[in-house]
Amino acid sequence: GKEARAQGANLFGGICINLLRHPAWGRAQETFGEDSFHMGEFGAAVIRGVQKHNVMATAKHYAVNSIEYSRFKVDVQISERTLREVYLPHFKRCIEDGCATVMSAYNKVRGEYCGHNSYLLRDILKGEWGFDGFVHSDWMNGLRDTTKGILGGLDVEMPRAKYYGKKLEKAIKLGNVPLKLVDDSIRRILRTVLKFTTKEDPQNYDSDLIGCEDHVLIAREVAEKSMVLLKNQNKLLPFNTDEIDTLALLGPLADKKNTGDHGSSHVRQKNIVTPLQGIKNSVGNKIEVFHNDGHDIDVAQQIAQSVDSVVLVVGYTSEDEGEYIPHISKGLGDRPNLGLKEDDIKLIEAVAKVNKKCVVVLVGGSAILMEEWKEKVPSILMAWYSGMEGGNALANVLFGKVNPSGKLPFTIPKDPAHLPYFKI
Repeated sequence: GKEARAQGANLFGGICINLLRHPAWGRAQETFGEDSFHMGEFGAAVIRGVQKHNVMATAKHYAVNSIEYSRFKVDVQISERTLREVYLPHFKRCIEDGCATVMSAYNKVRGEYCGHNSYLLRDILKGEWGFDGFVHSDWMNGLRDTTKGILGGLDVEMPRAKYYGKKLEKAIKLGNVPLKLVDDSIRRILRTVLKFTTKEDPQNYDSDLIGCEDHVLIAREVAEKSMVLLKNQNKLLPFNTDEIDTLALLGPLADKKNTGDHGSSHVRQKNIVTPLQGIKNSVGNKIEVFHNDGHDIDVAQQIAQSVDSVVLVVGYTSEDEGEYIPHISKGLGDRPNLGLKEDDIKLIEAVAKVNKKCVVVLVGGSAILMEEWKEKVPSILMAWYSGMEGGNALANVLFGKVNPSGKLPFTIPKDPAHLPYFKI
């Protein structure tokens, strides 16, 4: 909220609370997991934090949105019980906490696009739940029809008027759209905007707030507290600096600035600390650190054999998963494979053969299958896309300055066959 205000923004559209139905979903890193209650609580907490600084918060994508490649055309056929018990409770929770706006999803639900789905927007959201804010479309193609949109309950078309604007004026003149519905949308927009622009706020939102020291420390704390220790055989972690003279940091992501998706959730940080930088910052001259990207497995294996301990950083980047935008995205979208890349697995196996003090650090937005190699290494740490301070946070966890107290927000399957159908 503070940094949004410091940049002149009055709306924050980053609260994604879509259910993680399948770990292959490209935007898994944006949401909070596979449990409705969990998502509702986290979403509501973010909303409170944003809106206390007079920035309108948007809960998205309403509703039943959990796939990338087919999101513009998929028609979700869903039972009423599943809709009510699984896919809507977290949205209701956010509305109860005063969420200012809701973004409709691209997909269809029971034959109608969410952007003009009167059952979702008018009957449930505005009717049953008493939502008094405004609903806006997703960016680009979130609305497909002028009359259906306003009749269905969509108040604002984003980011510009393609079906509203003059087309809406024409629809009103032709009698296709009751003026009272337009008036209702206008009241919702004005009421919400005025609520947030007229509320007193003594705080100064200077541009110096953007990426300031306090916020960098928060970013580090978030990364530290989110990391999950999946395996720690023989108490390999935390590393004891008094017992290690040499350390190898291997893998294609060991020195890569990697914060994940480059779609709607992409943030342009001033500085991104890589795992290599973070570990060097932490150990200084106490430990000699050797780095290799692992592309030449023989060289990486030789390095691993010559050092006391090894940290392998493997997983995904924005080239492997993320938001899919037709004709724009390259390599983004839903994951075609739930396991590590073949080269990553070969690297893990080669290193594990010659060094038994090996930690595998996984980077990604969702579950990664590990059955093929997990018994070959003593320690596995899930680091996620850990943001601008990820490298420093990782070092603090590895060397025991911080306890890896994070918990998984989803289950990790042993086999893709254990998961629901997911067509991409």
